[in-house]
Amino acid sequence: AESWNPERFYAFLLSQQIEIVSLVPTQLFDLVAKQHRPPPGFKKIILGGAACSEQLLKQALGLGWDILPTFGMTETGAFFAFCSNVQEFLQSSGYQVLSDYHWRIGDDHRLSLKSKNIFKGYWINQRFHPLPLDDQGFWLSDDLASAQKANFFIPLGRYQSDFVKINGEGVFLKLLNQQIAHFFEFPRDYLWQLVVCPDLRQGHRIVLVADAKVISFFKTKIKAWNKTAPKWLRLKGCILNGTEWPQTAIGKIHLRQLQGRVCQIESSQLIE
Repeated sequence: AESWNPERFYAFLLSQQIEIVSLVPTQLFDLVAKQHRPPPGFKKIILGGAACSEQLLKQALGLGWDILPTFGMTETGAFFAFCSNVQEFLQSSGYQVLSDYHWRIGDDHRLSLKSKNIFKGYWINQRFHPLPLDDQGFWLSDDLASAQKANFFIPLGRYQSDFVKINGEGVFLKLLNQQIAHFFEFPRDYLWQLVVCPDLRQGHRIVLVADAKVISFFKTKIKAWNKTAPKWLRLKGCILNGTEWPQTAIGKIHLRQLQGRVCQIESSQLIE
């Protein structure tokens, strides 16, 4: 299959008189960056796959695109909730759940769903694993939510705090940490840390922060990793001297301060 190309895609919209398309925020970002406007007769973008920033939505609306924000997950096959009025969506009205889904929110804010449209299970290592359901037939998701007016909810993030989405692809940071440790083979006393930064186009970007002791080794490994990794797992690199690492009162890395410092650095100034 051909890779995504916003110019080729826009030309296809024009030539084929397409009325409705389904895009992820990264693709919408590319159309907006090119200042493309909806062709004559175009009706709507169904937007899903990852969270979309308010800034990007407003820019797209300013260019004339009509957008239907949606919310879904792998287990629902596609979206199970939507917002028909994007202006209300920007005012945090939340998503409306489709009529064939029953839903509830637990005391821990985890969202549970029940529907004939939820898939039956997972196929892993040539074995079928049924989707776990409670005695009322509800499946407990890893999404957190807050109930709004009747049949509306607002997403609050993920129950698994190490989960992020990049270019619409789910990334488990704990697993990625293990893969990086194995690939880079850092010396035992080598200081390194994964940091997740917001990114307008991708949703997030992953930055590998490392000590300045062995810069050439670090740069070589970053390039080798990025050469074979999927696009959403490609790393940016950041070098910090020992004194530049923020620490807690007991001498551990202060992760929140480190994230704040690294995420302020322009992407163009990072190693890749």
